[in-house]
Amino acid sequence: MKLVLTIVFGLFLINNLNCQTYFPFPSDSAQWNCLFWHQWSASDINLVNSSYILEGDTNLNGKSYKKVYYTETDNPDYNYEYIGGLRENDTKDIYFFPGSENLSSPGPISFPNDTSEQLLYTFNNLDSGMVLPINNGFTEITVIGIDSVLLGNSYRKRYKIQQEGLFDYDYWIEGIGSIKDLFIPFTYEFEWQYYTLCFTNLTLSA
Repeated sequence: MKLVLTIVFGLFLINNLNCQTYFPFPSDSAQWNCLFWHQWSASDINLVNSSYILEGDTNLNGKSYKKVYYTETDNPDYNYEYIGGLRENDTKDIYFFPGSENLSSPGPISFPNDTSEQLLYTFNNLDSGMVLPINNGFTEITVIGIDSVLLGNSYRKRYKIQQEGLFDYDYWIEGIGSIKDLFIPFTYEFEWQYYTLCFTNLTLSA
């Protein structure tokens, strides 16, 4: 019996250690494939498949960022469009410097300005009940739960998020962001909903 308990406790510790490994946002190339669902009327539903692509470097206000591009994957005539720069600092804060106040996207994603970076996510010592300092004055984003999810061979921390203006709870995953949309902290849902269908770290998959 003692041996069994020791083994079970050992497995618990291994899983717990796996969950403590922090996964930063990609620093080279990555792609978020998304779906935008909009029901204009009972018989008119619009679905838009799109991608955010992380590729290349840029310097904005003296800081280094990875370039983010947007494209609509169902539209062969839609070219990749630069929409801003993404960076992560040493304290697990992810910033986005928008190329314009309103992003090219099927949904209403907007920023206070296009002259400074905005805090997009933070994974810095989060705890349940914390109200996050993101897009203050326009929404309130609160951490209401923390667990982990197995992706590939690794566990990543997952945060259950309550955000004003969304139909239901969101989940943020370390190194990926929201399961709704990369830029969900700066938008809302009304007659539409957002979905992140898949994420690919192109550097790791190469």
